[in-house]
Amino acid sequence: MDGVETALQIQRKQDVPVIYLTAYADTHTLERAKVTSPAGYMLKPYQANELRTTIELALHRAQHDRHMREQLRWIATTVRCIGDGIVTTDRAGRVTYMNPAAEDFTGWSQEEAVGMCVSGLLSVQEVGAMPPFENPAQQAMTQVRMVTIDEAILISRQGGRRTIRGSVAPVVDDGGIVLGAVLVFHEMASS
Repeated sequence: MDGVETALQIQRKQDVPVIYLTAYADTHTLERAKVTSPAGYMLKPYQANELRTTIELALHRAQHDRHMREQLRWIATTVRCIGDGIVTTDRAGRVTYMNPAAEDFTGWSQEEAVGMCVSGLLSVQEVGAMPPFENPAQQAMTQVRMVTIDEAILISRQGGRRTIRGSVAPVVDDGGIVLGAVLVFHEMASS
């Protein structure tokens, strides 16, 4: 086993950062090493203070990454348990995620829905209107603002109809670029 294969074996068994200390600076070795997502890649000869700094930064990054993974697990579990339907899209309006409540509302499983246009997944009509109204996800992304769905009819894959209420918010990066949208909706209580 070479160093890259050793790093892969270690990472399969332990959650530890890997720093390569090598004499090889060739592109092929570097590309192979990237697969292991190393915390560092140092070439020999090295200075002791550079190695110490690289190790300290790697340990700090590993701790931060573990914390972020834990936070993502909490968020993912929370989203799965929420009774409201939650659907996320990419910037083209294609479904990227649905929670179990959205699967129930729409009649589509997440596996079937991922990659579909959200307007094909969520057939929504304004109450009292015959044709579907403007796709609220597209509207939120185009206008870069939250869009409220006050009262609408959601028609499931099987043809069932539910009156829903919800909102759609665009997801925007730090540079103001729209990355997609998040739709959150729930069934309105019958009066």
